[in-house]
Amino acid sequence: MTKESYNLHQGTPRRQFILQDMRQLICKCDRCTDPTELGTFAAAVKCPEKNCSGGYLLPEKACTPGDYLSITLPYIWKCHGCQKKVNTIQETGLIVKTQNIIHENQGCFQALIAKFLQLISQYEGTRLHPNHYELITIKELITQQLSDVVILALMNKKTTITTSAHGTVDIKYCAMLTVKYSQFLLGIRNPGFAPFTHRRGKSILQHFLSIFVDATLKHL
Repeated sequence: MTKESYNLHQGTPRRQFILQDMRQLICKCDRCTDPTELGTFAAAVKCPEKNCSGGYLLPEKACTPGDYLSITLPYIWKCHGCQKKVNTIQETGLIVKTQNIIHENQGCFQALIAKFLQLISQYEGTRLHPNHYELITIKELITQQLSDVVILALMNKKTTITTSAHGTVDIKYCAMLTVKYSQFLLGIRNPGFAPFTHRRGKSILQHFLSIFVDATLKHL
């Protein structure tokens, strides 16, 4: 299969669930058979063991070969640090929380970004790996939202901009965040981790656009 049928960065359990549900397929590519997903840790969850330092639970293997009927089960999750094994992990509900934030903050740009950043701070490294696909989803949303505002400011040659939808926004701060997250997203989508896809192309465009905008704003 050569067509991208799903978001490659969703994590192996979710990808396998989607593939079986949509196409009745079980993928056995290098990424899907590697618990670290070629070093991306896209599904990695913080190990709950108190004595484990920096370990993450990874979807090591299916409990029953060929059975992928659940996003979190029937995988055996194994910590790559302390080697602890568990049969279940707790769902974070982060995607639902993200959707609720979007719904509750429509037309309030600064509150939206602030709450996105708060979610990242709450979960990154404490419950989820920084590359976890749920956190990646939020970072993608931040980059998309900021890019639109920064481009608008650049067109008007301003370092702050006020609109009915966004309020007064510090464009240099927005540009800094855009560079930070676009660079991060591009890093986990390099050719060593994934083939060239639409999402990787979009990350490349946003990254270089954000650097150009950041450099331009310094001269305003």
